[in-house]
Amino acid sequence: MAKINNFNVGDLYKIVTSTTPTGTVSATSNTLIHSILIPANTFISNDIVTIETCITKSAGVYNGSVYFYYNTSASLVGATLMGTFSSFGTATRAVQLYRRLSIVTASGSGNGTQVLSTSYNGRDDMGTYNYTGGFSTLSINWTSNVYLIVSGLVTNSAESLTCQWIKAANG
Repeated sequence: MAKINNFNVGDLYKIVTSTTPTGTVSATSNTLIHSILIPANTFISNDIVTIETCITKSAGVYNGSVYFYYNTSASLVGATLMGTFSSFGTATRAVQLYRRLSIVTASGSGNGTQVLSTSYNGRDDMGTYNYTGGFSTLSINWTSNVYLIVSGLVTNSAESLTCQWIKAANG
């Protein structure tokens, strides 16, 4: 598949995914569930990148929360928040988290990468929501390896979260 580049078929879409259910956690504090490596220069300046994941909950009894982070390693230590969907309901058995990123400068300098305000709590950045927080600017250096991290927690350790898939794509 390709995207149109100056009215000619040009650059191929770039997609990084993991589709194997991975990383079950039963933690009541924010814990890494799964991550994927996005190799250096996979995404470049002027790309619009979508990041998305699907998390399942073992039972419909307790609340849960899911987060997107980025880091230079597959760790929450030193990671930067990119998106939040907290306190999804007790009866919810699966939730998808979705964000779009605008890469202004691939090196991360200046405005770097823009995303819907990281303080916004919502499943996605689409629809008819009133985004009073505007946008957040992130200094992601896409010219180096970057990890997209999914983390989460449950309000009672009798419940667990599992990452079903995670994806980053510029198409």
